[in-house]
Amino acid sequence: MPSFNSQRQSNLSWSGIIATLLVQALVLLALLVAVVRYLERSSDANQAEFMSATKPSASDPNHSGAAPLYHGPYFPLF
Repeated sequence: MPSFNSQRQSNLSWSGIIATLLVQALVLLALLVAVVRYLERSSDANQAEFMSATKPSASDPNHSGAAPLYHGPYFPLF
């Protein structure tokens, strides 16, 4: 009478193992592509927002382009 373990090993096929590994690799590749596209898109949006925030407004005639200097204490005095 064959043991359960030897019967299970005989049902194991290399094509099943290769198919499983291929599916895992494809899922990993799809996730990698999705993450890279998300990072590119969010990076482009963040860069555009940053660039628009650093440009002086054309409607502000008093804007000199220089940052105002702060002469007060760094921490509030209580």
